Parts: sequence; C-alpha cells; structure tokens
Amino acid sequence: MNHQLYEQDFNLWRETLITQIKEKHFHDIDWEHLLLELDDMGKSEKRSFLSNLTILIAHLLKLTVQADAPEMMKGSWYSSITEHRFRIKKDLQENPSFKNYLHEVIFIAQI
Repeated sequence: MNHQLYEQDFNLWRETLITQIKEKHFHDIDWEHLLLELDDMGKSEKRSFLSNLTILIAHLLKLTVQADAPEMMKGSWYSSITEHRFRIKKDLQENPSFKNYLHEVIFIAQI
C-alpha cells in the first residue's frame, strides 16, 4: 500500500509515514522510499550549501578582480555576498558537519 502511495500521492505518503512512526507501526513503513528520501534530502542540503559557498566565493573574487566594474554591478555583488554569507552561516549552525565540505569547494576551485 505505502509503496503505491509514494508513487501516487507523495504528500499523503509522507503524512502516513509520520503517523506510522509516531504510532510505532514500524512493520507498515515503506522503508525503501524512506531511505531514498532521507538520502535525497541530505544530497539536496549539501548541494544548496555548496552552491551558496560557490556563489559567495565567485562574487568576492569579482569584487577583487573587477575593481573597475560599474557601481551598479558591484552593488549587486555586495547584496549577493550578504545574502549568501547569511545562508552559509545558517547552514553551518544547523549542520556543523558541513564544515567538512569547505575543503571540497576549495579543491574544485583549484581544478
């Protein structure tokens, strides 16, 4: 039942899963899809963090390298830097283990 529900109505599947866990009906849980969703959730969070970090680094570099860029463009970069610093700080507060990914971004930047 849950396997089909996952394919037909994701939100109802999720709500049913939450109820099953709360009521400790572990034998009814759609473990296969639950594990897939947990894995995807982690990947999505990591991608978002790495994207924010990459954009921050790119705009910091642009400010340094393109010092003669028009002020309007610089203003956009400053806004982006502020926004992405906030997002990164929030991500690191919620997921301290994301600090491990800083090296990954630096490594990719060197390629």
